[in-house]
Amino acid sequence: MLAGGVDYGGAVLETILFVEDDDAIRSAIGRILEHAGYTVISVATPMEAIEHASDERSTIHVLLTDIGLLGVTGPQLARLLLARRPGLRVLYISGNAEAERMPPGRVGPGTAFLQKPFSVDALLHQLRDLLDRERGPAAATP
Repeated sequence: MLAGGVDYGGAVLETILFVEDDDAIRSAIGRILEHAGYTVISVATPMEAIEHASDERSTIHVLLTDIGLLGVTGPQLARLLLARRPGLRVLYISGNAEAERMPPGRVGPGTAFLQKPFSVDALLHQLRDLLDRERGPAAATP
């Protein structure tokens, strides 16, 4: 069980493609998600994410991405990946001021947003809610 109180019984849960250009944040969140039972593909750049998503043999349930990435924004990356994987869920995270105009929680079908800093509980509950929500058409833009 994590300090945040979430216990998934040690079962291996879904696969998350996590895109974050800050090494420390990527490492910390990656460990949290793995400890919670998720399979995590952690990458630093949008190009690495596109490469992983291009492998049709891989299963990816959620794109967890920072909004402010170098070269391609999180929403632009999501649009690219959703063209290849229409059922992909998207959870945006950001600590930047421009992201504050996004509403908390769900920002569209198949998408959600968390403002940094966030708690372990908030992250895990937002992911679980996003994954458990009825599967409808996913939207790429916030």
